[in-house]
Amino acid sequence: MMKGINWIDLNQKYREKQKAFDRLPNKEKAKIIIDHVNYIGRTEGAENNGEHSLFGTLQNDDNVYNMTKKEILNNIKSKVIAGAYVYKTVVSMAEEEAKKYGYTDRESFENLIRQNLSTICKEYNIKFDDLDWVSSLHTEEGHIHIHLVFYDNNNERKVEPFVRYYNIKKELNKTVYKQTLEQLYVIQNRTKADIIDISKEELESIYPFEENEIFNNKIPMNKLKDISKSLLELYNLKEKEYEQTRKRLLENAISNT
Repeated sequence: MMKGINWIDLNQKYREKQKAFDRLPNKEKAKIIIDHVNYIGRTEGAENNGEHSLFGTLQNDDNVYNMTKKEILNNIKSKVIAGAYVYKTVVSMAEEEAKKYGYTDRESFENLIRQNLSTICKEYNIKFDDLDWVSSLHTEEGHIHIHLVFYDNNNERKVEPFVRYYNIKKELNKTVYKQTLEQLYVIQNRTKADIIDISKEELESIYPFEENEIFNNKIPMNKLKDISKSLLELYNLKEKEYEQTRKRLLENAISNT
């Protein structure tokens, strides 16, 4: 069964530590953030350019991967000292699905993030052109994931945003599982159409429309109960058929290479 993308906001996951961090002077914050970026940008267990494994966009420059580590760290350090609020996240997926859908290298994950930056910006209340971010793909066996660090390069964070993480995960999943989801939508729409068509036939057998017209379209309560019961049975039957088909499709999508 498809497991999907997982988005973990480390600031929220370790909220008490984050509160303590927020009280520190900006220079101390900068040192901690730089240590974190150094960690995620390591070369061991990550796709790297020989010096670091970081990619992303800083100051509207999309070529972070080919920057020197010193340039990257100095840029981020200066922003944190100036007051930028940094978000630290992890984006992961099951290894078998990563291999199945082609998410095993830096380029595929970079494209995944870039295609969904507008959603990330919207949920974290950051203007698209003001977003600075760096990421790194870690390729340890059994745990393919990326670390993503980002902030508003205008150093603005007037209020803590209400982040709908499910919206971000939904859009990431749409990108990764686009073809499979399109097949599921076709099945789902066909199922809805089947329910409507069968319901019309069943309603006619339960209580003929001609008889309904005779009584000025007023259906007796006992007939309404019969109709309601029949519709519920039909709905449950078609939902069961849809779920069985959905599971079979997902299993085939993962097992067939």
